[in-house]
Amino acid sequence: MIGKLTVIIPTHERHHVLRRAISYYSQINVSVLIVDSSLKFFDEGLPKNIQYIHLLSSFFGDKIYSALCQVDTPYSCLCADDDFLSESGLYFGIRYLEENKEYVSIQGNYVHFSYSENLNDYHPVYAETIGSKKVDSNSPVDRLIESIGMRQSFIYALHHTEVLLKCSRVALNIQAATFVEIGISMVSPLYGKHIILPVFWMARDKNRYSEYITEKGNNYSKNVKSVVKNISNLMLDISDFDSYLGTEQGVQFRKNFINSTINILHDSS
Repeated sequence: MIGKLTVIIPTHERHHVLRRAISYYSQINVSVLIVDSSLKFFDEGLPKNIQYIHLLSSFFGDKIYSALCQVDTPYSCLCADDDFLSESGLYFGIRYLEENKEYVSIQGNYVHFSYSENLNDYHPVYAETIGSKKVDSNSPVDRLIESIGMRQSFIYALHHTEVLLKCSRVALNIQAATFVEIGISMVSPLYGKHIILPVFWMARDKNRYSEYITEKGNNYSKNVKSVVKNISNLMLDISDFDSYLGTEQGVQFRKNFINSTINILHDSS
């Protein structure tokens, strides 16, 4: 898949986690682009298939957009630094998109994993919201409606690079990482169809390695294994969405969404 696919890994102040990801992806036949907003440059050696960009103190969405601007492969896929994409899943995903031109994104099924006192724990995750389904209406608006509640289906899906680049513009200058995920997941189905294959797609680490801060200054999660405060990105509970959309950042998000979708919606009307 070298030359066809780039896996983009955003990271922030988690070099201890990043080392594990580098070890894994060094053994997989894909190109990888790490985009890091940590204060310290990651100056350790990297395998030939992995590149590194240091964007000091950049927001989550800005890192994604900057990375996509440098990708020259036809397909791209986002991946967190503590998650692990399946090589076989990516292979089937590329083949499906090549054979089904009306689809712009694709993914499969997830498992959670964790380690506790030498016991390995693996179990399915997101089965209720992802399952095996299609978002395949011919209407962009209908696809958006069909995709409600499927945020994880799109943010970490395999995309045509040109589509994911357009989607990522909705996240520019947005501090709330929650709305970066929501924005990309709302714009993606407007560009084309999406499918979830019955294949293994990604293993997600159940442990949290950062202490994210909410808009109200509270800890987003107490399940933190190694505490690193990430104040460059906000995490929002669903109860905070309405109030956030009324803030200066929320207005910026709405403007980004309009600019990212106006041509699609106009052409489909």
